Amino acid sequence: MVQGSVAVSTRFRASQAEASFATQTLFEGAAVLLRGHVHPCCLQSYDEASDSARLLDTCRQPLRRLAPRGVVDHGSSCWPLSSATIVAGDKEDIVAPEAVIFDLDGTLVDTEFVWDVVRRKMAADVDIEWRDEFTRSMMGMSTAEWSRYLTEEVGLPYSPEEAARITVQGMVDHYMAGPMVLPGATEAVRLMSQTYPVAIASSSPPVLIDAATEVLGIRDCLRATVSTEECERGKPAPDAYLLACSRLGADPKACVAVEDAAAGIQAALSAGLAVVSVPQDFHRPAPGLLAQTVVLRSLVELNHELVAGLR
Repeated sequence: MVQGSVAVSTRFRASQAEASFATQTLFEGAAVLLRGHVHPCCLQSYDEASDSARLLDTCRQPLRRLAPRGVVDHGSSCWPLSSATIVAGDKEDIVAPEAVIFDLDGTLVDTEFVWDVVRRKMAADVDIEWRDEFTRSMMGMSTAEWSRYLTEEVGLPYSPEEAARITVQGMVDHYMAGPMVLPGATEAVRLMSQTYPVAIASSSPPVLIDAATEVLGIRDCLRATVSTEECERGKPAPDAYLLACSRLGADPKACVAVEDAAAGIQAALSAGLAVVSVPQDFHRPAPGLLAQTVVLRSLVELNHELVAGLR
């Protein structure tokens, strides 16, 4: 029997009340909720009031040393996680995922804010005041969706095609100005590709996906790439992830997504994937949504043991 600050099997489904309690409470050896489960590999504490997550490194243990089929001892009706108990199970119960699919903007390359800079400049050039709701609304949209939004909702005096061309050219200019690779991004993709088929599912147009994968140096690691330009709907609809899984020949329910933003997390969850989130300060997802994922501070922390325990 393994005693820990807290470790609860991925097979244990928390009730809504328990999930709420867990996400609102700070304690040494806290757990991260994974799609209504508490994941034992990446132990974490949520502070819902400040909308932040804090890893407790002293509590992190390899997944195979904890129970993949553990039984939790509640101890009391309020679920005192700090005294929870795990009963060890067999290593063979860990089922590796069929594939790992990465988002691009904000996950591998630090570009979410650049999209905003480019679009704000377009609005300023024609004396239109930019509102934060524009930024929030367009996150995850496909090119067809956000180009229409720029003309119909923001009021830019262009056709959707022209708005898309100007925006994408602005993004290309920023890419050419220098690398925007996030910490651990290249290494994480390469590490995952050693064991799993890897793909990218992005809201960026293909030209920017190509530019980003060149900057990252990961083209040889990818089995597939998907742009939401190829899909009927952009994120948060599940289309991009479903198409990526199809191209990999993988069951979405047996795959893992790596995301940063709310729209992408929702898209992956809707498609049936487990999600590892690496939230950025730029429009950080709400705590309730992050509670359905395994949250990392950066991709430096992504490893095989964590991913292997998600499916």
